[in-house]
Amino acid sequence: MKTIRFLRHAESAANAGLPTTDPGEIPLTENGKAAAALASAEYDGLEPDLIVVSPFLRAKQTSEPFIARFPGAAVETWPVEEFTYISPARCVGTTAADRRPLVEAYWNMASPMHSDGAGTESFAGFTARVLAALEKLRARPEENILVVCHGIFMNAAAFYQSPEEDPSDPDSMRRFYQYTLDHPVPNLGIWGDSNPPERLARPAGTSAEEQHSHHDDDRTSIDHLIRESLAYNTGSKIKELFEFIGRTPIHSPYNAMLLHIQNSKSKMMLSAKNWGRLGRTVRPDARPYVILATMGPVAFVFDEADTDGDPLPIPEQGNLFTDFFAVSGSLTPHVWKKLLMSCAKIGVEVEGEALRPHRAGQIQAKGPLCRIKVNAAHPLEVKFVTMAHELAHMFCGHLGEFKGICPDRSTRNRASDEIEAEATAFLVAKRIGLESHSQQYISSFFKTGEKASFSVDAILVAAGKIEAMCNGTFRIRKR
Repeated sequence: MKTIRFLRHAESAANAGLPTTDPGEIPLTENGKAAAALASAEYDGLEPDLIVVSPFLRAKQTSEPFIARFPGAAVETWPVEEFTYISPARCVGTTAADRRPLVEAYWNMASPMHSDGAGTESFAGFTARVLAALEKLRARPEENILVVCHGIFMNAAAFYQSPEEDPSDPDSMRRFYQYTLDHPVPNLGIWGDSNPPERLARPAGTSAEEQHSHHDDDRTSIDHLIRESLAYNTGSKIKELFEFIGRTPIHSPYNAMLLHIQNSKSKMMLSAKNWGRLGRTVRPDARPYVILATMGPVAFVFDEADTDGDPLPIPEQGNLFTDFFAVSGSLTPHVWKKLLMSCAKIGVEVEGEALRPHRAGQIQAKGPLCRIKVNAAHPLEVKFVTMAHELAHMFCGHLGEFKGICPDRSTRNRASDEIEAEATAFLVAKRIGLESHSQQYISSFFKTGEKASFSVDAILVAAGKIEAMCNGTFRIRKR
């Protein structure tokens, strides 16, 4: 079976934000050279019979360690260089940031036949070159081919395999540019010709089997990342994690944790499409951050610091894309109503009772699932935090196993259960703009002398389920 794999070059001077002159003579940085050497050493795809290399310097330098590792492979230079659409004479001594207005002006013009002068090609000419290279690659007798090239070239190879896209159509050119924004190829990103375009951005060193992995495999990889990278084993680290998740309500608690692992200093991360909705554009050299996709397996988001455009009309608290959450310190009745409706749908009975002033609520395993009592004398916001706390007991498995709801974790002690439940309630409340006194409550269980432990994973999963109940999207999975 024929295998063609495309590899984007390692970090170049332009990617690092340095000024450059000739697009064909941009070198790798020292970090880029080291990364290319490491990628070649860890490359576990099929040994190539042919290595095709772009004539641009950054691609040549990237290919060198691969050529050294596979001395039996034939090496050829083909016209698989990057798309140069702005005149080099206009870009002497500029950085990628300097060129941003020229880039946006070009793509906004959406003229497939336009050429910016000497040293450039039209978009129609570029796509014709890409398709010709694909046809030539498929016609070669070699079984395993590695192509060391560039990001826009790789995107075009993926995008224009569809017969429905006509490169001479200005609307197709616009769609392609949006595709490049939504599917940025990282340095040393790798893609197989037979893979669907959405599988494009994977790091070099990924095996052919991994390229075709199922959703569970991708989830397993992220779980491995957490096990290897997450060391939230002290009070200060837990506090930092929860503060980050609390101020990141746009993403699920689990995804917020993944983002914290990758960049704990970020204030806002969104997909390229959602940044576009806010009038901002992701820079070409932006680093993508991985999260779990709603429909699987993974998706990429970008930090606010790697975007340009309009100021953000985003409040400190609240969800960006829904109006379910109120301003800090108050709760909309709509959220409370949704939560109660979700409880009724899954068999959780909720009762308001005149409990003692020091009692906020309690949960018991009765009825189809369980029964929650909430102090009717408390304000709505207090009732909400109480409900989140009691539901967390259920979702964390403290009441035993409920099919499709949670595993059985009922053998733990009360201190551990209360810490997990209150930590969950703290996160849910904070992510909708409510501040609770959870720290004092949790600290009381560390003073009882009872050995306490907790699972960050259980807390995040429970918080995500309670949030889903608040917006009416929670469903019990059928077995």
